[in-house]
Amino acid sequence: MNKTGTLTGKTIDRYEFQELIGVGAFGEVYKALDKKLFRNVAIKATTPALSKQSGGKEYILREARIHARAEHSNIIPIYDVLDYEQSVLIVMRLVIGEDLDQMLSR
Repeated sequence: MNKTGTLTGKTIDRYEFQELIGVGAFGEVYKALDKKLFRNVAIKATTPALSKQSGGKEYILREARIHARAEHSNIIPIYDVLDYEQSVLIVMRLVIGEDLDQMLSR
């Protein structure tokens, strides 16, 4: 995708947002650099509209906590969660490869 998103070029907490790598109904996904551990990560930034819904941020944080406790080789681990302005930022392992749409169309 390699497009510029609203957070590209920003540094939030210890994460430097490098490029937009995906867009979906719930937000944008960025490739970012964790400047403390010197590793690339993926960060899902939820849409402000989703976060503003009644109980939206709490719901997202609860889902992230549940996801973070799940351990399986087919589940991408969550490293961190940040409350940023009108969004929730979910930091996870960066996985390079086909997305599900590409895989299914093959």
